[in-house]
Amino acid sequence: MKRYVDDKTFLKQFNLSNTTVLHFLRKEQMSFHQICSFPYNILVLVYHSDGSRISYMNGKSQDFHFPLEAGHFYFIPAGHSVEYNLQPDIQYYTFHIGFEVYPGLDLYSSQTPCICGDGTALIREMDRIWQQEENLLRKACAIRLLLLQFFLDHWPEQKNQAWNIPEHFQTLPALMQKECDASWTIARLADKVGLSPDVFTRKFRTFFGITPKKYMENILMRKVSTLLSRKKTTLRAVANELHFSSEFYLSRFIRKNTGIPVPQFRKQLQQYPGEW
Repeated sequence: MKRYVDDKTFLKQFNLSNTTVLHFLRKEQMSFHQICSFPYNILVLVYHSDGSRISYMNGKSQDFHFPLEAGHFYFIPAGHSVEYNLQPDIQYYTFHIGFEVYPGLDLYSSQTPCICGDGTALIREMDRIWQQEENLLRKACAIRLLLLQFFLDHWPEQKNQAWNIPEHFQTLPALMQKECDASWTIARLADKVGLSPDVFTRKFRTFFGITPKKYMENILMRKVSTLLSRKKTTLRAVANELHFSSEFYLSRFIRKNTGIPVPQFRKQLQQYPGEW
């Protein structure tokens, strides 16, 4: 049996409370075994396990092995390559969460360690909120508060100090989010701020903790995901709209950034449509 909540009305109310929840599953059970990475943070709260099968997460970009046990939380920051082996013996809450400091630049990244720990209090509070809060906006705000407290308790060490970013660099994320497509280059970005490509790349990584190339890939993946979630949109149409040279290069781009083939990725998007 599989039960989940993926309610656009609820997500819109949630995002009005100023935390971006891309996807939310309540009391989910499923069979899923795949090595993949995602452009968002994943928080799993396991509240039940009958122990009949083994579920786990194995790190590929970082070396870790997390057996999934009842009463525990599991947090996978954006961009990690992970082997997910999820079996119906466990039930859990899942959040796919964006915590952006600048458009497209999440506080957490593939440099942030994946963690697990005692999730008893989180699960108890999540159950209370879902059962007792009847108003959608109040429920959204209560869950947002729960997530914000989790972020405060697990703040990434490399982000302890505020980013001191020059004003002309601060405008780049919003510009890239609006206009970036597969034709954009580092040279084009560097020209926007009057720097050579080498100097620009070094400064961008210093300021934002990510290379401009990787950031452009993240932005493109969001746009690709949004377009592919529409059932009548073809792969060729997406490639043309985002200026990929062919469907082949778009497919290769998706496989590189998710670890899964296009048909499976698209099925996942359309089965659980979120606010990419």
